[in-house]
Amino acid sequence: MPEFASRIYSAINTDTLQTILVPRFSRIVNQVINYSMGEKMDDETYRNIVNEVLACRYIDDKVQIIKEYIKTLADMEDVIMDAELSETEALIVFNMLEDVEIAVLVKRHPYHREIEAIDFSEAEIRLQRYLDKYLQSIPKVRLKQLQRTVLNIADIEDIG
Repeated sequence: MPEFASRIYSAINTDTLQTILVPRFSRIVNQVINYSMGEKMDDETYRNIVNEVLACRYIDDKVQIIKEYIKTLADMEDVIMDAELSETEALIVFNMLEDVEIAVLVKRHPYHREIEAIDFSEAEIRLQRYLDKYLQSIPKVRLKQLQRTVLNIADIEDIG
């Protein structure tokens, strides 16, 4: 023990304590996630797709159009808001997305009941509510993983 104490004292003086006392290794690594929303399609094409979705009567047809033409999360986010999807339709669309995409949407559109509706557009409020409903419907294990992913996503400004 005296020899060990002497080594610690020497290491403190030489600023090499990390060579004597090795910190515990944490297996949990919080990796920062940088996610690109992707390039938005041109306005005319986008408007045509939204109009086509709005004109559809059946959920399956709307979902098929979205699957076929919407290729980026940026466009998907806009379509969910602009195409006036019902809650059921939005939940189906969310099921088409990867967990990281859901996490990005949650990060961009957090649902806070206490925030006044005046701060958001009607479409944004609707998206927030749909996301909240979707999160309530998924298994608890997946929800916890999504919450961890949300915490690891870079700031919104960095997402693009």
